[in-house]
Amino acid sequence: MVSTSGFFGLPDYSENPARQREIERNTAAFYQEKPVPQPYGRANIDFSTPLGFGPELGGIHLFEDVIVNILAVYSAGGYFSYTGPGATKPGYANNIQWADFYNVDLRISKGFNFGIVRFELFADILNAFNIKYMQYRAGFADADDFDDYMKSLHLPDDIAGQFNYGNIPGDDRPGDIRSEDKPYIDMPNLGYTAFLNPRDIYWGLKLSLELQ
Repeated sequence: MVSTSGFFGLPDYSENPARQREIERNTAAFYQEKPVPQPYGRANIDFSTPLGFGPELGGIHLFEDVIVNILAVYSAGGYFSYTGPGATKPGYANNIQWADFYNVDLRISKGFNFGIVRFELFADILNAFNIKYMQYRAGFADADDFDDYMKSLHLPDDIAGQFNYGNIPGDDRPGDIRSEDKPYIDMPNLGYTAFLNPRDIYWGLKLSLELQ
């Protein structure tokens, strides 16, 4: 879904011609947010085992009635406007794209039937692979902190050429994080809020009655 928001028309109308011209010169009165569409993908896959599957222990087949649900999500990174300190040209709009988002959630469940009573043990694993995704602006203390991060990146030449930040062009993208391959990245000062999707595991037991 793509939506447009912002100002439509003029915020005020004045009988004073000078004041009216001032209102019309106010570019914020005409500003509209028009985001760039972002490709999005979602896959939901179920794997299940049949009754009587696997070795038996105490009358219970250990691997029967097991269901594994995989929910995988991909979203292209959002675009944002950035000219940075020392920009060579003003007025860029949606000129940089944040890193793409990937995530995999799992649900694993095992059912047990005892007459009309059914127990189901399950575990929900959110962000199963513990993919570290840095949220846009979330961990930066202020605008200077964000600029320091941006200037530490080796951005592609077509983007780096817009700014006078003096770094070497490369293949980095906003959203990249410091690693053994990229130790030069200046990470956000508020690191504890930069990554808001840690792996979470929830356990539960579901009880139901199957009445005839």
